[in-house]
Amino acid sequence: MTTSTSCPLCNSNTQSLISQDERHRRPFYICPDCALISVPPQYHLSIQDELSRYALHDNTLSNKGYVDFLSEVADVAVNIVSEISHSNLSIKDPKEPPIKLLDFGCGKEAALCHLLRSRAIDCYPYDPLYDDLRLPNVVDKYDIIVACEVIEHLRDISCELRLMVSLLRPGGAIILRTRLYDGAPDFQNWWYAQDPTHINFFSGKTMEKLASSIDKRLEKTEHHDIFIVR
Repeated sequence: MTTSTSCPLCNSNTQSLISQDERHRRPFYICPDCALISVPPQYHLSIQDELSRYALHDNTLSNKGYVDFLSEVADVAVNIVSEISHSNLSIKDPKEPPIKLLDFGCGKEAALCHLLRSRAIDCYPYDPLYDDLRLPNVVDKYDIIVACEVIEHLRDISCELRLMVSLLRPGGAIILRTRLYDGAPDFQNWWYAQDPTHINFFSGKTMEKLASSIDKRLEKTEHHDIFIVR
């Protein structure tokens, strides 16, 4: 069964139904071109219901498991900061702007920002779902943008990716963390697909297509679910 709903990543209009989430009464469609599995817009949660789900999460600095999880992303960011710093030193330009990082989809607590600031990295929070965490300045540019477990939630992923690119300085990098469905024995019963706030699901092929869609290349890291796009 195909649907006329376009793929939110590559805009293909030949998606095929592959599974049904009986618990949340929503279908999953796969794109034959980029392999993104997505949930059609009419089955997305309302913003208020989505926020209510996030309120149940303990994504705070007092949660050691969450901090350990974020620290893996922070380590990747620190390595890229070091690369950029050494590159800037070779230029020896006193007017070179300070390295800046944007935590895109930071959540209410912006815990990753706190971790990176504790490592002397200039990090700014942004999450469109929380009024008190607005984009600091849309004309600002960042050397690194981190989206940690964010892209699976994005309603218009193509638009949000273009926004990220527009906020990058030349030579900047985007760090993405999301779990891949490659190797999942049963997508329908995969716990990650059972979260109703998750509406996009990625394979290795999808991540490659994602990078090429914004004229970037994909780099893998030692973590199977953390990727660098630049």
